[in-house]
Amino acid sequence: MTSIFGWTFSKEAKLANGDDRPIVIGETLTIEPPIVPCSHGLHLSVRAIDALEYAPGPLCWRVRGSGVIVPHGDPVDKCACSERTAIAGFDATETLRAFARWCALSVIDKWDAPDAVRRYLETGDESLREAASEAAWAARDAAREAAREAAWAAWAAREAARGAAREAARDAASDAVREAMWATRDAARAARNATRKVASDAASDAARDAMWATRDAARDAAREAQNAKLEAALLAGCGLATPAPCLLLRKENHETPLG
Repeated sequence: MTSIFGWTFSKEAKLANGDDRPIVIGETLTIEPPIVPCSHGLHLSVRAIDALEYAPGPLCWRVRGSGVIVPHGDPVDKCACSERTAIAGFDATETLRAFARWCALSVIDKWDAPDAVRRYLETGDESLREAASEAAWAARDAAREAAREAAWAAWAAREAARGAAREAARDAASDAVREAMWATRDAARAARNATRKVASDAASDAARDAMWATRDAARDAAREAQNAKLEAALLAGCGLATPAPCLLLRKENHETPLG
């Protein structure tokens, strides 16, 4: 029988959406086909980072899906199964908070983080969380206001320059001069556009494709690194040292409050 191993999260140790059957480690839950992702099935994600996108709560489960398995998404981010067995589980609240802090610290050099934010992210001291949150919101609001003021200033400067240019053109130029100016501008624009088209036809598509490919590769690499970090922490929380199936099936290794 085909089976896959993955992750799922829940708010309580039972199925959601009115099913209410308990999730018990070592027991297999089943649902009758037809299986339709997001509608009718027992779901799991092969990667923990994908399962986190659908998490309704902090209870984390390492599971095996079998029976009818229908993938969802392109790329696939979850599967719906007709059978699902809970292998291990635990309340991952603190693990997920630590993971969130690690993710935030990985990009803290990208902005001017307040000291309170940095201290909370580095220590996880819950007494600092409220102050860190307030400092982060204040920094965001200040940055947003500064950006808004800069945008208005730039707009005002542009309008003033445009108005001054119009006045100067009206006062200093006759219709003939103005027509010549526009003709010159149009000719220059046509030449520039023709040059751009030649260059664009030859290079822009390749450059754009390379830029997007580089961005996508960097994003995928960052997400894989996040997933590796998250899965290592969740496996440890489940009492598992490795995701190898031979260990996952050893129920006696899973001593958790959810079992």
